[in-house]
Amino acid sequence: YIEWLANIFLMHANYLPKVILGAGYKPSTGITTGSSAKLLANILLEKNESFTVIDFPSHLQQANVPFDEPAAYFIGCPEPEFIKYPFAEGSVIVDPWQVVAKSPGYEVIHVGAS
Repeated sequence: YIEWLANIFLMHANYLPKVILGAGYKPSTGITTGSSAKLLANILLEKNESFTVIDFPSHLQQANVPFDEPAAYFIGCPEPEFIKYPFAEGSVIVDPWQVVAKSPGYEVIHVGAS
């Protein structure tokens, strides 16, 4: 399942920088053991893809991600701060949790939604 999600993410990311938002096992925990987002990151590494992981909302300030430029985002853990993230116009968000609201400025792919 996670490899399938990785392929969907890569298909939609195209040339954009790739960012995984959230690597926690579940929201509001400091635990990443057993996290599907960590498995996704390992799969991307095996595919020789470059990407950034922002593990927890508290790491947003230290992230080396330009917030005003488009990127491809994968919602790895549905932390409230990631759901309300200021996605730049032209960004693509792959959201298997179906929590990010659609917007005319960026594309949201709700994986599994009809």
